[in-house]
Amino acid sequence: GKRTKESVAEGIDALDRAIALDPKLALAYSKRAFAHMFSTDFGADWNTSMAAALADAKKAFDLDPQNAVVIATYGNFLFQTAGQLADADAMFRKALAIHKDDSFVLCIAAASMPYTGHPEEAVIYADRQRAIDPHAAPALISCPMDAYFFARRFETAAEVAALVLPESRAPYQRFMHAASLAFLGRDAEADAAAQLFLDARPGVTAQSYFIEGWYFAREQERKLFFDGFRALKLPMCATAEQLKLIAKPEPLPECPAGAGG
Repeated sequence: GKRTKESVAEGIDALDRAIALDPKLALAYSKRAFAHMFSTDFGADWNTSMAAALADAKKAFDLDPQNAVVIATYGNFLFQTAGQLADADAMFRKALAIHKDDSFVLCIAAASMPYTGHPEEAVIYADRQRAIDPHAAPALISCPMDAYFFARRFETAAEVAALVLPESRAPYQRFMHAASLAFLGRDAEADAAAQLFLDARPGVTAQSYFIEGWYFAREQERKLFFDGFRALKLPMCATAEQLKLIAKPEPLPECPAGAGG
């Protein structure tokens, strides 16, 4: 079904109850980790939610360190929350070695390995996931978008985005969809898609958005992130207000050193 603020809250509540009944249920902690992350799409504080997500993902891993889904989930939060890219990459490879045809494991590998420096390999997992699970649940449909986007297969990235209802797309999916269209020269569509991103993140700038869990092992993927903002003609430099929340703004040629504009 559609992901909403209410459905995410209900999901967390149900998982809280499941864990209360069985505190050793590793998969419940893994699922709750993602629910914490999804709550940030609806206004929950990023740092608080992601710290809770990482704690849940680690707890699941401590309980069941041979479960491929649990391992992949832990890898996801090691990179998204702590920026531990090498450790995360090792987790994805371990999960794939245990269960190379699990749709969820493939989904995580496709969505995460562009950030650990392997977008072309991520495309292999994206293609495999789509082939073995063509009618995937909504949460899994959009996984391959990161792989295609960072491997610069913008046509396919836009196709994948279009499979998700516009109002159900997470902010980062709206951003990659809009940027893909801009890179393809489909300007009118890109403008409409960029507006959807701005609806989810009013007043966003490249520097302010970058601190929301974007980590890159390699310069070319990092550059593509910022080139997406440039292609969409979105503001690059953090505002004075945003700078109060950013310990170290990402240095960009458009922005004064150590500051926003």
